[in-house]
Amino acid sequence: GTKGKSTTSALTYELLKKSYTVFLAGNIGKSPLDIIDNTDANSLVVLELSSWQLEDMAPLQVAPHVGVVLNIYPDHFNLHADMNDYVAAKKTIFHFQKTDDITLLNYDDEIVRHFFSEVPGEYRFFSASSRVKGVFIQEEHIYLNEGAEPLMNVSEAALKGKHNLSNICAALSVAEFYKIRPKDMRLVLRSFKGIPYRQEFVREVHGIEFFNDTTATNPHATIAALERFGPSLILIAGGVDKKLSYGELASKIARSVKYLILLPGSASEKIKSHLASFKSAPSIEEADSMNEAVTSAFRYA
Repeated sequence: GTKGKSTTSALTYELLKKSYTVFLAGNIGKSPLDIIDNTDANSLVVLELSSWQLEDMAPLQVAPHVGVVLNIYPDHFNLHADMNDYVAAKKTIFHFQKTDDITLLNYDDEIVRHFFSEVPGEYRFFSASSRVKGVFIQEEHIYLNEGAEPLMNVSEAALKGKHNLSNICAALSVAEFYKIRPKDMRLVLRSFKGIPYRQEFVREVHGIEFFNDTTATNPHATIAALERFGPSLILIAGGVDKKLSYGELASKIARSVKYLILLPGSASEKIKSHLASFKSAPSIEEADSMNEAVTSAFRYA
């Protein structure tokens, strides 16, 4: 998917560890070449794959036994010709699957939902908002499938944020496929708080909370963070443009951010341009470095 791959991969790894010898590698920051000598026919490997890694796999005509697609938002148009090209790269995860393979699809994503007709083998949906024949969330409870008792209440999960509900459902879909015991699922969900740089709480200083969301590298991811934390936010953003639209992000910033600090880059110029049309736009300061930006944010807070 576009966002949530690392969190979902790490959570899937923790769930599968309860019953299997499992390794975590790929775009999450660990090369598969570093683990390959330790694997055998009984090992499971959770592999995070980016769109360009999937493109590199295409000529080999290989695919995972279990493929998971989280979501697709406009991104990486500096590397892909257009949205169609980007979507085609994502589809590589299942194009070469066999009939005994399975793909797990996010029913809540309008693009991903329609992939099912192209999946060569079995497919299942997961959903954070709709009742599906798979893992879903209804009335603040997580269900592994229709007709089953709730696994647990959403509030019990240590991983917070509305956007993480889909990631939880995706990881549980893999765990359910591999028959991880429900009691082990609950243990992991109650302890897994996420991974670094994803809305990561850093520390509190004089009543001011600092969060590091460095991996929010497209507008949609930043909007997700703004929705989680609400108003009274001081935001450090900006940088290099990936040929994306920043109109929706600017609208959200105008409603949710009290003070905006922009780092150098072409994306910052686009954000400023969009914000100029909002009467409620926050005060904007420009910083030459992250050190300067954090110092300014702390001073303003």
